Amino acid sequence: MHQLQSTLAGTFCQDHQAKTSLSDDSSLLVVNCFSEMREVEALHDFLLNQFANSPDLHLDDVLVAIPNLDKYAPFIRAVFDVDVHSEKSFRIPYFISGSLAAAESPLVNGLLEILEIPSWRFTREQVMVLARNRLIQKRFNFTDDALDQIDSWLDDAGVRWGIDGAHKQSLGLPASDQNTWRVGLDRLLLGAVLPKKVNATVPLFHEVLPVDEIEGALTLLLSQFVVFCDTLFDWHHRLTSAYSVQDWQEILHALLNDFFIIDELEESNHMQLLGCLNEFVQQSQQAGFDSDIDVQSLVVFLNNTISSTVGSGRSVGTVNFTSMNNLAGIPFKTLCLLGLNYDAWPTQQREPGFDLLQSQAVGGHRQGDRNRANDERYLTLQLIMSAQESLYVSYVGRNIHNGTDIPPSVLVSELLDCCAQVAIPITVHQHAMHGYSSGNFSTDSELLGHNQKWFEVAAVIGQGDKMVRPLFEKNIDVEQVVHIDWDELSGFYGNPQRHFLLHSLGVYLQDEANDWNNVEPFNLSNFADSRIRSTALQQAIKGVPDTSLGMSQASGELPSGLPGTILQSIEQGTVDELLEGVDPEFLTDTLPAIPVDLHINGINITGVLRDLRPEGQLLLISDQLHDWQKVKVWLQHLILCCVKPEGVSRVTKVISLSDGLVFKEIENPETLLAEWIQAYCDGQAEPLPFFAKLSFIYAQKLEDGEDAAKALGAAHKKWADGYEFTGEVSKPVNAFLYRGHSPLDDAFEALSQRLISPLIQAGRAE
Repeated sequence: MHQLQSTLAGTFCQDHQAKTSLSDDSSLLVVNCFSEMREVEALHDFLLNQFANSPDLHLDDVLVAIPNLDKYAPFIRAVFDVDVHSEKSFRIPYFISGSLAAAESPLVNGLLEILEIPSWRFTREQVMVLARNRLIQKRFNFTDDALDQIDSWLDDAGVRWGIDGAHKQSLGLPASDQNTWRVGLDRLLLGAVLPKKVNATVPLFHEVLPVDEIEGALTLLLSQFVVFCDTLFDWHHRLTSAYSVQDWQEILHALLNDFFIIDELEESNHMQLLGCLNEFVQQSQQAGFDSDIDVQSLVVFLNNTISSTVGSGRSVGTVNFTSMNNLAGIPFKTLCLLGLNYDAWPTQQREPGFDLLQSQAVGGHRQGDRNRANDERYLTLQLIMSAQESLYVSYVGRNIHNGTDIPPSVLVSELLDCCAQVAIPITVHQHAMHGYSSGNFSTDSELLGHNQKWFEVAAVIGQGDKMVRPLFEKNIDVEQVVHIDWDELSGFYGNPQRHFLLHSLGVYLQDEANDWNNVEPFNLSNFADSRIRSTALQQAIKGVPDTSLGMSQASGELPSGLPGTILQSIEQGTVDELLEGVDPEFLTDTLPAIPVDLHINGINITGVLRDLRPEGQLLLISDQLHDWQKVKVWLQHLILCCVKPEGVSRVTKVISLSDGLVFKEIENPETLLAEWIQAYCDGQAEPLPFFAKLSFIYAQKLEDGEDAAKALGAAHKKWADGYEFTGEVSKPVNAFLYRGHSPLDDAFEALSQRLISPLIQAGRAE
């Protein structure tokens, strides 16, 4: 590098070169990358090597200059913002000088978002996106998993938008509290503090329906979220008023303290933000301005001031990222030039055709006029000459789509030509396309990879087949099952694969895209009609059918006003038709619930049997009788036959909107229940090849006399995607587990015959 600098300065000595060996010299490195992201990743590995091999090299001895800093700032944050807890030794503190330091700052962005809340509709999306700000998460002790749990609660509570009815009225809309934050939070709080089943007949408390899913340690999470919401609502009220400049300074100090915890990554932005506020006060005092200003005027000032002042200059104790024209000429031990692409530097200067100053008619460009290309060449020369120990240059020189070569900046080409003319050996390092390429970890170059995750991937690349393997090919180690709750057993067979991911691996997958519910319902959403019918049926069984409308309205699933009443009446009519075929005595002559405490093959099964009558179990379902519901009813019948309660016939009858079903007493319920329990235990250690819909198809075909091949073929048709329907293979859980492979193997066939065939044989449609 020093010989290159001497050449550029015109003081290079050939005799000195002859005495100096350049074979092991690594002070000059040029890297050809596939993308901007790979450029930054290569730089990160280079700096880690430099700090490891040069103990006297400090963080602020490194300058990284980039022509287009705005474009590279997101990549810099993505690579350099590693988790300090998991990879602390690999974390390099850095500072981005220039406007993008503010634009990418969670502190500045969060502050500007909060200052906009006077104009908010307070939709779910606005509040939850703000809650995921990294600094706000620290202030209120939120984690990503906790916020996912809160999202689920908000779905149950029916929160859509608006603080309360008064807030909606201020926006020129009816003052309805339905689907607002206040009502939703009240439902969650009541569900946490009220005793369960405080009013079994009509579980409304002052017209509010509690959400009964929050207990134990989850109440602490709920209290933290309520504090966050209350703080946000309070600031919404405070920010609607106008204040003097001095008052705004105090208000913003209080706002920052209420919402943010400043970490070391944002300390510099925080200090310079406070400096902006001090400057604002000083300017108003010097101008004699003492009028009040509103929050919109403050936001305009902050946007203009932050973009020009926050993040400028040089930071001490960090690696400095800057634009090419900032800090040029200041000496640094290590200088890195990124993004020297053919179309980025020197800047392409295109004059508009209507610019008369550049027109040849009036003389055009004259000698002595400023030339931007020459200025940028001089800036590059200044930067190169300011490097004291090493120079690093990178550019995007390969097309990431087809691998074709892309020329570098003309300045890089001239630099390489200059090295060749004076016999300075320099090789352009061809960086790999992917971070997990094995070459990144098998070389002794200055770009040796340090990412442990990519290293683990690189270690196994090329060892597998072209076909993606299933996620699991052998069982995992789990604790031996000694106790099963009845509700957990029946819930398991609703979706064994989801249960395995959630309970054995702690992985939660959603079936559909998690779209934000930012507007109140104008119609019944997916499955809302089923839930409204279920509410109507439950209230009718309790003898209070007139309360079902109030219950459904309190749930937030009905549209407001008359449309909601009409939709509920339609579902109520469906339930009334279902109950017409039921003897009224069956609804009132109900026996007390019987506790279940069975021991089968060393496993304790506990629970409660309900809906018992002297004639047996009568189960009313306000929906179609699906295959997974048949499995649940069959398990209930097996437990009834095992418990053998006195005064109750061993008969289970199901009445639904589609088919009825009757199970009579069977001779060997313990043996049949043991098969289901064993399959449950197997499903804790591996994905159980049981799918209620497919297993019923397969077993029913066998019962109809078809051979196993045709029965399996019928099941495969429902597993794969069809022309007008989506098969089981495309469900997110199955796609995640099986990766395109079919689980309909010998184990599936055997399991379907052992579990479903007895159910079909014992069941009788009515």
